[in-house]
Amino acid sequence: MEREQFEKLKQAILNHDIIAIPTETVFGLAIAYDDEVAFQKLVEVKMRAPDKPFTLMLGDVNDIEKYAYINDVAKCLIDNFLPGEITLLLRVKEGLPWHVTLGTNKIGIRVSGDDTLREFIHYVGKPLLVPSANKKDMPPALTEGQVRTYFSEEEVKLIAHGKVQSTMPTTIVDASEKNIKIIRLGSVKETEIEEVLRKNGL
Repeated sequence: MEREQFEKLKQAILNHDIIAIPTETVFGLAIAYDDEVAFQKLVEVKMRAPDKPFTLMLGDVNDIEKYAYINDVAKCLIDNFLPGEITLLLRVKEGLPWHVTLGTNKIGIRVSGDDTLREFIHYVGKPLLVPSANKKDMPPALTEGQVRTYFSEEEVKLIAHGKVQSTMPTTIVDASEKNIKIIRLGSVKETEIEEVLRKNGL
């Protein structure tokens, strides 16, 4: 992503539009987390199940505790893997808009390892909801061109310039309880997670 694009991308988000951004894994679609109008658009363009929340992407690891409860296991994973290619499911704190959690009491939180993407989130001034850039049952987009084959300009207003650094999505780990559950394997391997927890007596 290029910093010169920041203002145009931000204005699109503030206008309730969906944008596409490269992360260190795959391209993602992005809206402001508290924008229910854009949320409904995102559900429609992704053909998403109405009871499945989107990932909350933050610009700083220190912001996680504003939105979710962090137990010892979660803290260990945060300290060792974030910013990076892992998404943590955590118990949510009160105050988030209902559409962010859809009543699940959990939220998937990610802090990207891409410095420019984190800088952009700070520039927007609020967290983003960022699912992968694809429609239901399709593989995540890895290039700007692939995003545009999936989505019209009416569906996705702007696509940020840039390249992804991996072809795999993030690993998703439910760390809401002491006994973790791996929901999806991705860039971070199960053995890496187990080793880190073992070294920390968890």
